[in-house]
Amino acid sequence: MPSRRAPPVPLPNFPRAFRAARVAMGIPQEAFDTVSSRTYVSILERGVNVPTLTKIDALVRVLGLHPLTVLTLAYASSPSSEEIGKLQEVVAGEIASLGLTAFSPNSLPRGKTRSTK
Repeated sequence: MPSRRAPPVPLPNFPRAFRAARVAMGIPQEAFDTVSSRTYVSILERGVNVPTLTKIDALVRVLGLHPLTVLTLAYASSPSSEEIGKLQEVVAGEIASLGLTAFSPNSLPRGKTRSTK
């Protein structure tokens, strides 16, 4: 059975993406005080700590953005619309290939994998 390999994915650069979005929006680090300290935001932007998905969600909502916006920038080698479009095509194709008809915690029993036929 042939192996199905994902295309190479660049290492994510959340610190760069988050800082770029924050600066582009003109929002100072202090504006995140409802979800985090300025010190923690600085630590994240320097790449010292890696935020959880829940923390990413809270932080980017302060920017008024969807979390996927900043995560897409984190995986892009450049913010060009061509690069972003390619990433979106990859993600849309991968989601379609999962063949999901519903999305719930109980849609697939634990430990069961999808057939690769």
